[in-house]
Amino acid sequence: MNLACGLSEVDLDDFPLAIIIGPFHHDDLEIQEGRRGIALSTAAMLSAKNPHTGFFSPITHHRAILEAGGCKDETYWNKLTLKMLQSALSLYVIQITGWKNDSFVMDCILYAEENDIAVFPVTVQYEEDTKPDSIIDHTRTLQAGEQE
Repeated sequence: MNLACGLSEVDLDDFPLAIIIGPFHHDDLEIQEGRRGIALSTAAMLSAKNPHTGFFSPITHHRAILEAGGCKDETYWNKLTLKMLQSALSLYVIQITGWKNDSFVMDCILYAEENDIAVFPVTVQYEEDTKPDSIIDHTRTLQAGEQE
C-alpha cells in the first residue's frame, strides 16, 4: 500500500480494531456529557495501554459530528457502529448505570458474541453518572498482531 502520508510500509494486519460502547442518551444533558467523558477516558486509557490496537468509540466520534451539524438520524449512527464492529476483533462494554437496559448496547454484545468478537467489560467507579473517579480495566496489554 502506498499512502500519500508517508506510511507506505504500514501493515494494518498488525493493528486490530476495538470498539468501545456504552449507554449515552439521557434526559439530563450533564449525565449525557459525563457518559461521553467516560467513553473518552476509556478510549484514552486503553489506547495508552495497547498502542498496537485501534480503539474507536461511537459515543465520542458521533457526538462531535452531530455538534458540527451532521446527520441526526439514530439509525444512521447505529448502522455505522455495526459496520465498524464488523471489522473489529473486540468490543469493550462500559458498564455504567443503564448499560443492561440499553437495547443498542445489548444488540452490539449479541452481534459480537454471534460473530466471535471478544467482549470485555469496563467498569467505572463513580457516583450517580458523574465524572468517573477511576476506570477499572478488565483487559490486558496486547502485543502487535495478537488476538484477544
